[in-house]
Amino acid sequence: MKKSTQNWIVAGFLVLLLVAGYFIVAKPDVGAVVDLDSILNSNTTEEQTSEPTVAVENLSAVVNADASVAVTFAVVASEGAEVQNVSVYYALNVADPANATYTAIQATNNNGTYTATIPATFGDVVYYYIEVVYLANNESKTFKTDVYSLTVKDTFEPVINSVSIDYNVTTTVDPITGDTITHYDFVITFNATDNDAIDQYIVYYADLGNTTDVSNVTFTPVSGRFNTISISAVDGNYYAFYFEVIDISNNTAMLFNETAPLILQANSTSTWPVTVSSESG
Repeated sequence: MKKSTQNWIVAGFLVLLLVAGYFIVAKPDVGAVVDLDSILNSNTTEEQTSEPTVAVENLSAVVNADASVAVTFAVVASEGAEVQNVSVYYALNVADPANATYTAIQATNNNGTYTATIPATFGDVVYYYIEVVYLANNESKTFKTDVYSLTVKDTFEPVINSVSIDYNVTTTVDPITGDTITHYDFVITFNATDNDAIDQYIVYYADLGNTTDVSNVTFTPVSGRFNTISISAVDGNYYAFYFEVIDISNNTAMLFNETAPLILQANSTSTWPVTVSSESG
């Protein structure tokens, strides 16, 4: 073989080595093997989105003065979830809440706050849950909360609108001696109201004698289930009063108090009745 031919062969071989080395080190895109499985899996992962959902937040239940229960809450929908209907389901005084029959109330939406009012009476145990019907991926779905319970308690105090104090002087004749007996009485009449029912009217009084000092006196309570109470008096003496009303749930209201009572003199020549209100006490 001629020497020139050998040189060309060697040169060609070196060129092949250089090209092979370039592909090994640089790994250009040209002619590279494409891993389709890896790319497809990667794209699938990136395109996956979470399932549209809804949730109930800021749930509260408040007992109203008429014993109804106001349930308020917010419904939060993720992207792709469209709220169709929101209802509150309730049952009263059931033994098995998990298997009870519930009544539905349509919740009203006011700027994102949903409200439903459950009818009840004081002493009831209310069981309730919230149901949200929503559309996701063109499919109707339903979300339900857990079942909650609430005992309906009256926490509203009575209202003493006014108290009227009259002073009566009456006479009777002793059937044995024939003597005339004069009786002096305070007649106290309450004007009070309550969202449920009043249980007791109470008058606290103290005979102060000829003084108006109440710093060291003991008050005597006289109670009744009717709104008029009579208290015997000594004509000319001063008396201190304060008043209390208690409803059947043991909520109380007071007019005046032990340290700042109403002071009146038992005097038949004064103007009666005397009417006092919350503005007075």
